[in-house]
Amino acid sequence: MENNKKLDFISGFKGVLCIIVLIHHFMLVFYPDLVNGITDTTTNTIKNIALSPFNIFGYGGALAVAFFFIISGFLITYIHYSSNNTINYGKKIVKRFFNLLIPITISIIISFYIAKIFRDTGFLNKEFYVRSSYYNNLSFNVIDMFKEAFYRSIGNGDATYNPPLWTMKTELFGSILTFIFLHFFGNNKNRKYLYIVLILIFFRTLYIYFIIGIIIGDLYKNKKEVFNFKIYTKILLFILSVYLCGHTYLNSQSDSYKYLKFGIELSVDSVTFSRYLGSTLFFILMLSSNFIKKVLTVKPIMYISKFSLEIYILHWVILYTISIYVVSRLYIIFNNYLISVIIGLQITIVILYIFCLIYKKLFGKISKKISNNIVKILD
Repeated sequence: MENNKKLDFISGFKGVLCIIVLIHHFMLVFYPDLVNGITDTTTNTIKNIALSPFNIFGYGGALAVAFFFIISGFLITYIHYSSNNTINYGKKIVKRFFNLLIPITISIIISFYIAKIFRDTGFLNKEFYVRSSYYNNLSFNVIDMFKEAFYRSIGNGDATYNPPLWTMKTELFGSILTFIFLHFFGNNKNRKYLYIVLILIFFRTLYIYFIIGIIIGDLYKNKKEVFNFKIYTKILLFILSVYLCGHTYLNSQSDSYKYLKFGIELSVDSVTFSRYLGSTLFFILMLSSNFIKKVLTVKPIMYISKFSLEIYILHWVILYTISIYVVSRLYIIFNNYLISVIIGLQITIVILYIFCLIYKKLFGKISKKISNNIVKILD
């Protein structure tokens, strides 16, 4: 199989996406108007940011998830065409299942007990400046936790104790869809027509991102010259992708986007269609730009990328327990909300980093070991 080190920039991109998700959920806790929409008490500064095309704090989570799914479809496809038909997709499906299930299970158990400790010790009930009733409103039932860990999260996207894990169902079944398509049709000379069929079938679902990834992965491996764009084309792609990705439900009626209604005619709303198109254009831009690839492979970003999984599966519970406590205590000290939030974010990153290190040390290789052993048993 071809050495895929040349795809290190994809790992760097995943690291950046995890940080975007972290910032998105951090803002959901401390500046919810940026995510949920403005209210009568929203300040003018927050209002202007929320309604602008550059409110990455508000739409970053959904956009990052779209890119994660495109990456999965892209990588599976790229590896398929680099393997000379030597891949056993039955084994791939088994491995993907356990490589997802085990981190899901561990992270839900960790989230359950951290949140339960904070609730039972009264920290979540204190009269802090920042409060969230999220974990206070949950029933901490151990049986329910194990059901969620072993089935509900990966089976139907029900992730109560660790909400970001709702994506794992789509990740699993989207990957299986990709495996099956490549196994049966990956080398079909007329597969471009099958891509049209897949787009029509999955257009109104999140699986469309996997289809986008499959198509781009096929082109990038087999017709790489397609991505040789002139500089002015890259600039245009950048402007269009930023504009389209910035179209959100918060600013759908703003002057910047009031004419962007074409998606309605395609059986999805304009925001959803804009995200389809914007994420596709930016991914193509990334593949065509040596500058972006170099940026994504600098040492700090590549280091962060080593903890992409850990950041994604651990950040929520830390934000809704430790971060709330820290920012609230900082507010008592500084009596300034913005300063408290900025310092609190830095402390949150340090604490999350420690959690990631511990998780990687204790559980980093367990998923691969278990999935490999199960595959051996099935052989």
